[in-house]
Amino acid sequence: MQQTAGLVIRKNTVVDRDAEVIRLIRSVGAIPLALTNVSELAMWWESSNCLFGITKNPYNTRYNTLVIIPIHIIGII
Repeated sequence: MQQTAGLVIRKNTVVDRDAEVIRLIRSVGAIPLALTNVSELAMWWESSNCLFGITKNPYNTRYNTLVIIPIHIIGII
């Protein structure tokens, strides 16, 4: 999987193994469907960076999303 941490300098970085949480959810049969956008090094509340831009709320694009939302989704899986 690609792992940029929202940094342009890591644009072509692909990791050779999964994070522990991904390894654990795969071990019980989960299938990761998507990657999420984070602010640069996850330092800000909003999901915006120079590599992928601003992540908008899919239900109402006038609103931004927060980094907290993808973390809760992972917990639900």
